Amino acid sequence: MIDNATKRKLKGLASLDKTNYQIGKQGLTQASLAMLDNALTARELIKVTVNKSVHDDIMQYMLDLSSKLHAEIVEKKGFTIVLYRKNPKKDILKL
Repeated sequence: MIDNATKRKLKGLASLDKTNYQIGKQGLTQASLAMLDNALTARELIKVTVNKSVHDDIMQYMLDLSSKLHAEIVEKKGFTIVLYRKNPKKDILKL
């Protein structure tokens, strides 16, 4: 669990980041989960945009996504979710 000060710092970093991963019409496939897992390992902080047609209940979708990726939810704005997972081998963001 990340504290509020760290969460604010992560939100700031995410707002500067232009990299954005998308979940399309197929939803959470094994390929999309593998892509997001690799991105979290490499970057620790990612923004994911969910297609509006994928799911009606974005909150439940967000919780499912974070639990499958073992990541923490930093922020949700509309259909964009910011996820954080610390890399156990290398401290990339140096928080």
